[in-house]
Amino acid sequence: MVKYKKIANILLKEIEEGLYNSVGKLPTEEQLVERFGVSKATIRNAIDILCNYGVVYQLQGSGMFVRNHDRSDYLTLALQRGLSSRYGDKDIHTQCLEFKEIQADEQLAEQMKCAVGTPLHYIERLRIVDGFYYSVEYTYYNKDIIPYLNKEIIESSIYKYIQEGLKLNISFADKYITSDKLCKKDAGLLHLQEGDPALIINDIAYLSNGTIFNYSKVVHNYQKVTIFAMANNI
Repeated sequence: MVKYKKIANILLKEIEEGLYNSVGKLPTEEQLVERFGVSKATIRNAIDILCNYGVVYQLQGSGMFVRNHDRSDYLTLALQRGLSSRYGDKDIHTQCLEFKEIQADEQLAEQMKCAVGTPLHYIERLRIVDGFYYSVEYTYYNKDIIPYLNKEIIESSIYKYIQEGLKLNISFADKYITSDKLCKKDAGLLHLQEGDPALIINDIAYLSNGTIFNYSKVVHNYQKVTIFAMANNI
């Protein structure tokens, strides 16, 4: 991972842990340059990422201030991170419902930009946050890129394993948000009624080299999910 992204991740973690709550702002650019031993350009690139995430904003001549959100139980579309990272302060339980190897058919090959017949990990997971049945995930990982997964990894944090275990740089994702009615299976898993509304996010995730490694469909419980997206006047 490039330096400015590493620095952005470090600062983001510190912000989420409340390190800057008492002062309400980040250290100065000069202090960050000294702390990380990098150039001003690198720090500015890291800050740009945090601004794009919507967690800090800059006031000319005054510094970089931490945004104070009224709530934390939301999905931030700008952040391409796993549920475990987004809700690190909550009790997250992941139940692996199905895990098997399949081969990409024409539809999956088109979605994941791979050849028909490419081996894929197919995973179904139920995500429970603080005892609330939060979402059902249907995910595909390109086995040529992610050669190994097991139930222990699946029921903890797949993204953490990819980044820290495989040393791969997860860069960005295309997210398509739709609404639909729950089918009988998803309704049962989420403890809802068949035909209840559902928010669905289809996610195509890329490595920094532009390679698609993951395609997923996540069905969210309508009673809980809130989406945050920052709009810029540009």
